Order: sequence, then C-alpha cells, then structure tokens
Amino acid sequence: MNLRRSKRRRACAGRTEDDDDAEPEKPQKKMKRMKVKGRLAGLVMLPIDVMAEIFSHLEPLDILYLSWTSKDFNSLLMSRSSVFIWKSAFANVPDMPGLPPDMNEAQYARLAFAPLCSFCNRPNIRKIDWRLRCRTCASCNDEIRIIPTKNAIPVPRRTTVVHCAGHSYYQCLKSDHDDFQKERTKRLPDMVGLVRWEREQKERLQRIEEHAVICEKWSDLRATVRATELAAIRQQRYTEWVRDIVIGAKTLTVHRRIMERLTKMGWGEEIADPETVYLLREETLVKQRKALTEREWAKISDLLIKRMEQLREIRLNREQRRKSYSSLCYNAGAI
Repeated sequence: MNLRRSKRRRACAGRTEDDDDAEPEKPQKKMKRMKVKGRLAGLVMLPIDVMAEIFSHLEPLDILYLSWTSKDFNSLLMSRSSVFIWKSAFANVPDMPGLPPDMNEAQYARLAFAPLCSFCNRPNIRKIDWRLRCRTCASCNDEIRIIPTKNAIPVPRRTTVVHCAGHSYYQCLKSDHDDFQKERTKRLPDMVGLVRWEREQKERLQRIEEHAVICEKWSDLRATVRATELAAIRQQRYTEWVRDIVIGAKTLTVHRRIMERLTKMGWGEEIADPETVYLLREETLVKQRKALTEREWAKISDLLIKRMEQLREIRLNREQRRKSYSSLCYNAGAI
C-alpha cells in the first residue's frame, strides 16, 4: 500500500463540511516600517527666501556639508538657481579669493575648506596644492605624475613646476595628463588648430598659476591668524590656571589664619579633629577669597563661634557613639 496515498486519505477523512465552506486564511501582510525623516527634512519645504536668509549666515564648508546630508539638499544646493547661496557663503569668509574659472562653487569650497583627500576622502589632509586643485594623502601620491620638462613641451591644464637638483619637472595629475594626450592626438591632423589649442591651454595654465599664487597667500594668512587665535586661547588658559593657583594659595592662607585665631580662642581641640576641620573648610565664611583683616574678622567671628559650638556638639556626639559601640563590642566579646 502506498504510504503517501494513505496519509492523504486520512487527511481528507478528517475534514468536515464546515471546513470546506470556511474561507482559506489570508496570509498576514508584514507591516512596512515607516521611514523616519530627519530633523532637517522640513527645512527643504521652507520658502526659498527664508532658506536664503538662513544660509546667508553660513560659510561655504557648512553649505557643502549640508549638501551631503540628503538627496533633497544635494539637488537644491547643487542647482544653478542656488548660486546666490554659495556667493553669500563665500562673502562671509574674509579676503576670500574669487571663484576660479575652471571650478564651480562646490568644488572650490571642498578644495579650500574640506580637509579631505581629493581621491580617497581620507580626513585631516591640510596641505592644498592650489595649482593641481587637489589635496592628496600619502597613499594617493601615485595619482600625481612627474614628467621632465624636456619631454613635455605642451602641458596639461593643471600643472606645477618642481625644481630639484638643477633639473625642472612638471607635476600633473595622471587623469589630466592622459586626457591631454588624447585630445592632442585627435588634433594632430590639424596643425593650425593644434597650435591655437596649445596656446589656449598655456594661457589657461597661466591664469591658474596667477590664481594659485593669490590663494596661497590667502591660505598662509588664514593659517597665521588661526595660529594666533590658538596661541591666545592657550595663553588665556595658562593665565586662568595661574590665577586659580594664586587664588587657591590665598584661600589656604585665609584658612590657616582662621584656624590660628580659633585655636587662640580655645577651640584647639576642635581644630585638631580632622572631621571638624573638613566641615569648617566647607563653610562659606571660611571659603571667602578676601584677605583676613581685623575688620573682616570682626564681621565673621561671632558667626564662626556659633558654628564652632555646633561642631563641638557634633564631635562630642560622635565620640559618645564610638564609645558606646566599643563598650558594646567589648561586652559581646566577654560573653
């Protein structure tokens, strides 16, 4: 007998007419998880004049980071209609050189302010090559090609000249060099057009060189100002630290003089108790940073004496509890 067939028969025999009339259960649908929008999502829905007023108080790096937060901000800030936002942001930077003709606003902001490698986005890359328009980390230095000047009469659009051991070399990006060679190869049949194109490239390179010199001066000045600000902050912290030490020394001197006066007045037993001294030093009258003159002592002496009486009572109660506890332990041990 077929085992599978018998199982099907038993299953069919167990069913009733009610089961046949019942509707088959529908599979439960999984609840879709609602995507929670960020807090900045509502900012995109604001009127453009309101956003322009908000963005007018930001710097280019803030606008750049904001464009990286979401697709909505990216499409908004990277459109040509938002150029005025970038211009107002650049205007907030003192003595910022103008936008170069070979870069857009976002590229210029990234190069000037974002400390990221231009190839792998590694952070904390401070050095800027204004002629090559990039920042490179140690791992991405291979992206720069070094060419002897005698082998490169026509040069790419972004090039810097390096002098080493009496020889001159061109430095350029590999991508720029490859694109330049491909374009030059295409124009070889038309020699007149090739000469005109090479002249245009050299003029463009000259404009980049002039702009790079201005940017280097601005960058050096900005670094000097920042170093001066950091030095002022460090000096201020040092001054505050020295002041705290001096004030602390003065406070300790006041504490010592108050203790000496109280000892002469007959409170030596309380002054010898460490717990009483700790409570006394936390008093507002003792923690004052004023010099302890006779006039100042006359103001606080009565209040201090009342407090010393309270501290004496606290000390006596504490000693009484200790004696009671010691006698209790002694009697328990004797039993």
